Formats: sequence, structure tokens, C-alpha cells
Amino acid sequence: MAFAQGKDSLRIRQRAPFTLKTSVMNLLNPIHQSVDLLADIPLAPRWGIEVGAGMLFASTVFATYQDETYLGFKLKSAIKYSLIQSAENDTYVSLAFKYQDVNNDHYVNTLRQGAQYTEWLLERKRRVTWGAAFRIGAQFYLGDRKRFLLETFGGVGLRQLKISDRNRPSDVDVINEWQLFTLDRPAGIYTLPDVMMGFNVGWAF
Repeated sequence: MAFAQGKDSLRIRQRAPFTLKTSVMNLLNPIHQSVDLLADIPLAPRWGIEVGAGMLFASTVFATYQDETYLGFKLKSAIKYSLIQSAENDTYVSLAFKYQDVNNDHYVNTLRQGAQYTEWLLERKRRVTWGAAFRIGAQFYLGDRKRFLLETFGGVGLRQLKISDRNRPSDVDVINEWQLFTLDRPAGIYTLPDVMMGFNVGWAF
């Protein structure tokens, strides 16, 4: 009898659990690699928040050569509403917010002093991003005690990117080599669509 009650109580959740998790895709992302730690905090039977922080440490796109760096931090938060809840999974919708601040040192080919000579200049840029997105996802709880967490999600939104040059001399003109596709942009403010996909692993308490 006690065993049956234990199984029934495990099968029904009053709310999504508190979790700690990390993003696998962000660790492998070649554009900006990061280590992330996130937490789900339940607030009510169907409502909760997600908070997290991460450290960006590498990019094969923006920091390829020796002395180039791509370092910074990011913050994340989300308001989540559970559509389907059980001991095995939690399907939710959420409004997610993000902030990212990165210092990027990378070489650019420049003309100096009225195009008298060329120089490879280690340019220092600051890239600040903030945005919001509508997201839908599902968390799956595995194992005998339903503690091991797998989460997948996708979403669409908008982000604003502000790029500023931190050390460009006044006599520099960057030689813009033609490329079919590039992620690099000159200094300025850009409003862009944001499409996100993610895969997290973690532990439910």
C-alpha cells in the first residue's frame, strides 16, 4: 500500500521542480562558445522563472588567429508557464530575455595615413546584445527517481546588437574584402531577428 502511494505521488507533480542545468549547444557553438549555468525556480503550480549566467570564452568566427580573443559574460531570464505537467515531462511556453557583453580583439586589414601603407591592426570591439523571444520547450525527467533532466526548446524573437570600436585610430580605413556571407559588422546599432534552438542537461531536485 505504501509502495502504491509512493508510485502515485511520483506520477503526479503539483508544479515543475527546481532544477540546475547547463546548455550543451552553447558549449559547442562555433560562433560564440560559452559555459552556462541555469536554474528553474517554481513559483506557483504552473508558473516559474528561469535564471542563468554564462561566460563566453572562444569563437572560431571572431577570434581565429593568435592574440585574438572573444571574452565576456551573459545573463538570461525567462517567465515560464507549464502547459502539460507529469513526473516524466513538463511542456511549457515562456517569454525569454537575454543580455550579452563581449570584448572581441581581432585583426583587420587597414589603410593608414591616407592610404600610404597597409597594416594588420588588432582592433578591439565591444559587442553588447540584448533581446527577447517567445519560446516553447519540453523538459523530460529520466531515471528511477525522475531526477536526470533533458530539455529541448526553440523560439523566435528580436535582438539588438551594439558594436563599438575601442581603439581604432582616426587615420584608419578598414579594407572590406568581399565575402559572400559574413557575421562581422562595422560599429553601429543593429536590430535583428533572433531564432533560437537549445538543448540542456541537468538535475531536478
